[in-house]
Amino acid sequence: MNSETPANNNPISRPEPNQPNWKDLDLPCVRTVPQHSQPTPNMIQTLPSHNDAYNHMVQTVLGGNQTLTIATNVCQVTLIDTLMNHIVEKRPDARERYAEFVIPALTNPFEIWETKYDDGTSRYAFIGLFDTNYHVVVIVHISENGNLFWNLITKSKTKDLNKQRKGILLHKCY
Repeated sequence: MNSETPANNNPISRPEPNQPNWKDLDLPCVRTVPQHSQPTPNMIQTLPSHNDAYNHMVQTVLGGNQTLTIATNVCQVTLIDTLMNHIVEKRPDARERYAEFVIPALTNPFEIWETKYDDGTSRYAFIGLFDTNYHVVVIVHISENGNLFWNLITKSKTKDLNKQRKGILLHKCY
């Protein structure tokens, strides 16, 4: 493990149960809020290999660099080339198709939540809504060594985004 990687990268970590959620906070269902839609970024076709997907993520999200730091509404987020492998490893999900959604979701999110996980960590969930049937949740691992882009969850149904709306609401755009 290097100092840039989260200490516990157990892929089966789950959000802790019984955290406040959007209903507890009397927030509207995502389907009923006036759309905070952003123009839909380009979405590519599924790439044929893990290596192609990884290279596309590094080129599109990081501009071909090893790292990129983005200022968001709540913190600085560092995106690292080696962590792009984690994003594209589940080939049936073809998450490389959403590469151009990452930066807009971080810089112009619908909501940002801080969620506690059962491994003792916390993560930010940046919910990105777009004027399409596809939306994303960018998961950022919170660390004293820096906040790292950790995962990309894609949702084709707006109602499924409500499941990601739990923990402490840090930012909302409405």
